[in-house]
Amino acid sequence: MSRKGSPIISTVILALIGLMVIGLGVFASFNEKNIKDHGVDAKATVVNKDETIEHHTDYETHNGHRQRHERNERKYYLFLDFADASGAKHDVKRSLGKSVWDKHEKGEIVDIKYLPDDPKTIRLATEVAGDPMTALYICGGIGGFIILGAGGYFFWCLKTGKIM
Repeated sequence: MSRKGSPIISTVILALIGLMVIGLGVFASFNEKNIKDHGVDAKATVVNKDETIEHHTDYETHNGHRQRHERNERKYYLFLDFADASGAKHDVKRSLGKSVWDKHEKGEIVDIKYLPDDPKTIRLATEVAGDPMTALYICGGIGGFIILGAGGYFFWCLKTGKIM
């Protein structure tokens, strides 16, 4: 393929990345909205807390050489037990940010919301308090910026003759 076709491919790839970011925001926002609108209130017991380190290895090619990047990521989990409206017991593992995780102790009773058709999908009541569309706003803005950048790049290539 000629170099003149490369800007078109780059533009399409950037536009697709932008659309995927927007799609992620839509999915996350509607999932949160579903919990806020249809979630059932319950009390859960913190039966355990866990802090783990997950090891990730990424590979990147730079100047024809494959480079390996290793990183560690801390994850924070609360293990919760609760009974749904019918009395059925459920145990769930909820991933949280460190600041929220630090606020809770083993044996503590916490307020949650769960989906009656999927009781494993829960949120702490404090997580549900915000606007469920926040992820859509953030991802929509980032995705829109990427798409606008892709369009700007495409028109710049047209103007400078990189695309005929």
